[in-house]
Amino acid sequence: MRNRKVEMVFCVLFLLLMSVGCSNISQNNATSETTKTAVKLYDEFTDIKLFQGVPAMSVKNGRTDIKGDLGGANQVILVNGSTADEYWSYLDVLQENGFKKYVDNGEEGLYGDVLSTTLTKDDLVLDIIHMKKTELTYIIAEDDLVLSERLFYKDEYIKENVEGAQTTLHMLELYDYGNSFVLQLKNGHFIVTDGGREKDLPYLIEYMESLVPEGEKPVVEGWFITHPHGDHASVFKGFNTNWMYAERLLVEGIYMDLYNSDVATRMDVTSVQLAVSTAANTLQTTDGGHPKIYRPQAGQTYYFSDITIDVMSTMLQCPEENWYRWKSNVNEFSAWLMFNIEGQKYLNIGDADFGSMRAIMRTYDSEDLNMDIMAVSHHGINVHDEFSDFISVKTLLYPNFGIYGSFEEGQSWGGSWQASVTRNEYLHKDVLESYSYIDGTIVMSFPYKVGTAKNLGHTREDRVPITDETRIKYY
Repeated sequence: MRNRKVEMVFCVLFLLLMSVGCSNISQNNATSETTKTAVKLYDEFTDIKLFQGVPAMSVKNGRTDIKGDLGGANQVILVNGSTADEYWSYLDVLQENGFKKYVDNGEEGLYGDVLSTTLTKDDLVLDIIHMKKTELTYIIAEDDLVLSERLFYKDEYIKENVEGAQTTLHMLELYDYGNSFVLQLKNGHFIVTDGGREKDLPYLIEYMESLVPEGEKPVVEGWFITHPHGDHASVFKGFNTNWMYAERLLVEGIYMDLYNSDVATRMDVTSVQLAVSTAANTLQTTDGGHPKIYRPQAGQTYYFSDITIDVMSTMLQCPEENWYRWKSNVNEFSAWLMFNIEGQKYLNIGDADFGSMRAIMRTYDSEDLNMDIMAVSHHGINVHDEFSDFISVKTLLYPNFGIYGSFEEGQSWGGSWQASVTRNEYLHKDVLESYSYIDGTIVMSFPYKVGTAKNLGHTREDRVPITDETRIKYY
């Protein structure tokens, strides 16, 4: 009996010790869990409204710069010296704190060089963009952003393709050095890049109407605007001055980086941006609504039919590269768009110049710029010797007859930019084919082979004759 009492005492003591131990373990776990989820918030570092309550990115050897509004009507924090591992850890922290992942571009990212993720929480949208080579992470906060479903691949895009149809690229001849490229997809719909001036709208619509069955309205699945200069985007003014033009086509979505009012005023692009926004409320989609304006970011990929469009760079990357010279140059803020068509690459860089070219060279590997086709901006080549040594292009396309510059001239980044015009051997070698087609609209079919571009000849009655002087004039 006595032994039994002793055993019972030991059992009670044992249970008490276990209870205390479990309590300690539970407290330790709670402490550990608290430590795991306890993060600093950006409201400790900035009073920017959009960043209040947003977890701060933790980096071991980095530096956080509060950039504020860089002109894209969004707020930006730049983290220098951040690693890819820290980028992934930061995404985990955001998701643990209520942010939901909308889309990301995968573990390898864009060409293995740019990681990009979009997350949402209530009305707030965060774009986290990490440049592997330069160890830069952009944290972009926006509260007026609509997100495109084209960021996701869907089988229906392929199912809509017409059997035997071919993807075609059309370079349209425009007024006053305008810029317009039209890609017709295998489903018969279109992707338009820029579009030119207001005078170009009737011609642009008529051209697309000629490519669809009689009586059908052209459907533009995506209208991309590289930058809001008049010769690229004032074509939208035509929809506002004559509503009948808006009745002749359907536009599913507009893709451009809108600047805030201060920057738009300083850069004198307010009227163009207003025209785009107003036209978006005038144009119609296939379901009877109005097209939304989407804001592309570096690292994103958009899906149309069986092609993809990679956003290689936007205005956010430019201030780090060209603030000392071109911070008021809208051309430098041009979006870089890489079209992937049946295994071939077609690059459109708007009117980008050496600042954004430097950003591209610092961000990507040279082999990423092995291109089948590159659209030359209306200023001429705009390709500096350093950049042309970095890239490889089979065919360069001039947008119209009124080019500045020539394939025999390049520009070095050393010394005075006006004076440092030197012969560019790369351009002299690789522009020969496209140079022979400079007098007219070019149509290409995919898969495209060098030498198969078709010259449609003189399509405009108001053409200015090309002379040797207009070919070599350097702006």
